[in-house]
Amino acid sequence: MNKKGSILVDVLGALAPCFLLVFLLVPMLVNLKQEKQNVLYKIMANHLLYEQLQKEDLQSIATKQILHEGKIYTFSISHHETNPSWQKGCIQYTDAKNRVQEICDIK
Repeated sequence: MNKKGSILVDVLGALAPCFLLVFLLVPMLVNLKQEKQNVLYKIMANHLLYEQLQKEDLQSIATKQILHEGKIYTFSISHHETNPSWQKGCIQYTDAKNRVQEICDIK
């Protein structure tokens, strides 16, 4: 009897579930890592937006780029559409999936 072919089939049968798990888990882990980075970017964008809106000299700023830990955040200020005495501040950044995100608030 030829048992060499049988051993090969047994080894492939045992390794197939392992490979299946690896091929399913690796993309999920990569996505999870990107989402974690996106949360960190969003927290920093909120923090920078809050800091910029607290400054008193907002009249002189139209658009300003902020470099923080190698990431570029673009802050812009304008008058609010419904009430011109309010100021609308927005901050834009690119997330880990290369999508442009924008957060706005009013002062």
